[in-house]
Amino acid sequence: MTSRREFLAVAGASALGGPGRTQAKPTGWLDLDPPANPQPANDRIDPWIELDRAAFRTNLGFLAARAGRPILAVVKCNGYGLDHRVVGPLLDSAPEVWGLAVVNAEEAVQLRDSGVRKPVLLMGDFIASAEGDLSERDITLAVYTADAPDRLAAMARRTGRAVKVHLYIDTGFHRLGMDHRSAGPWVESLARSEAVAITGTMTELTQRHEFDRLQIARFAEFADAMQSKGIGLGLLHASASDGIINHPEGRFDMIRPGNLIYGIPASAADDEEAAPVRVVYRMKTRVIRVVQLQKGETLGYDQAFAPERETDVAIIKCGRTDGYVYRQLGQGSHALIKGRPYPLVSAINSSHCYADLGKNHGIERLDVVTMIGPEEGLRPQDLAAMNQGLGRYEGFNISARVPKYLM
Repeated sequence: MTSRREFLAVAGASALGGPGRTQAKPTGWLDLDPPANPQPANDRIDPWIELDRAAFRTNLGFLAARAGRPILAVVKCNGYGLDHRVVGPLLDSAPEVWGLAVVNAEEAVQLRDSGVRKPVLLMGDFIASAEGDLSERDITLAVYTADAPDRLAAMARRTGRAVKVHLYIDTGFHRLGMDHRSAGPWVESLARSEAVAITGTMTELTQRHEFDRLQIARFAEFADAMQSKGIGLGLLHASASDGIINHPEGRFDMIRPGNLIYGIPASAADDEEAAPVRVVYRMKTRVIRVVQLQKGETLGYDQAFAPERETDVAIIKCGRTDGYVYRQLGQGSHALIKGRPYPLVSAINSSHCYADLGKNHGIERLDVVTMIGPEEGLRPQDLAAMNQGLGRYEGFNISARVPKYLM
């Protein structure tokens, strides 16, 4: 049997030597260097995303100053629609960032293969066939199942490496994690295992403030109990974006923001406190046609737009399948064209939407349109406020096929 010291020596050598092999960039990969042309999509008619490096720096600076803790940056779900393979290396280079977190094994592997060097935490589950890739790339695993001690021991035997883990403790959210009331023996078993290196311990808050305070107290009490037995729990972390703003007592050793990194406070109640953060991207596209409508004419499915006056309408190449959403019943959604806002009308389609231009507007085919951005009225939180039933995070669901450019 391999000793614990041998397991840890192998794991330490892996960490010092960096992640495993670097694979070729996937087809269609975009350079992580900023494009030489300040308008990277001059030859593009379909939507694209421009990512603002300066806005990322502003947001990370705010978070570091607010919490006084290192940042475990969450880049899950394709980097919240902004592409983890582009956002990940950018965040990896920031001194405020300790590491990055995802919930999908494939994304963890892709982060390494895109050049991320800092710790990568996989907060979701994985199947046995992924073990080799995860171990080779020195991915840290969040563990929360009863069979974790046996499963990790088998994984370590197969890969020849100790498995770095963060213990996932459930303090009341009841989605993932081992129940804090009964997790003690489970933690002790993992701490004794020659196959496991505990480098962190985490919980997840509900964003209901009174209950979150109870969760934080439960987590602290659990950590104290384990540490009193001589069990090292590594870095403790509990607070995502809402907790960072509202619960200083829950910051522990590290914070775990997602949406605040990208400029979206967790709720309207947090907007004022998080005012310095900026939306880090602009979703842009083009006008593909300007249609003249006479009074009495209509536009779109179900003749949804029926103006009471003569007007022009811009047909915009951007729709639901690109990741832009608004509700037909919403009031105030608009697009920015040549620096001026124009109201969106009719229902959004799979690949098109429509802006009422009025007359004497000067808008032409191929003019650039900004659909989402840091400008007031275009932020995801603004779209949510203006559109009945729209969540403030829905604007993050940018399609993976929409290219992303760092500016």
